[in-house]
Amino acid sequence: MSGGAGHLMDMINRMKANNGKLSRNGYFGLNDRLLKVDSNATYKFKKASKGELKIIRKKLKDQSKKELLRMFMVIGISILVAAVILGAITTILTKYYI
Repeated sequence: MSGGAGHLMDMINRMKANNGKLSRNGYFGLNDRLLKVDSNATYKFKKASKGELKIIRKKLKDQSKKELLRMFMVIGISILVAAVILGAITTILTKYYI
């Protein structure tokens, strides 16, 4: 197989594999289920009073605040660790090269 024949065979095999992926259904056939939504279906939702809605809203706000605080803490600690590591590296390099 000289003259790039191996490359050509690889290209053909990749094209076959990609075509096979295109014809397959999505993850457990989710694509089909999402496309076939019944417009005449009626849904039953639970009714909640204004007080219950306020409680749910407060819980969601508290949860989002906790997640935001956790995210800021992780970012802050990551920046601090990176600064310490970079400081240590520059200290070590300055001792040996200056």
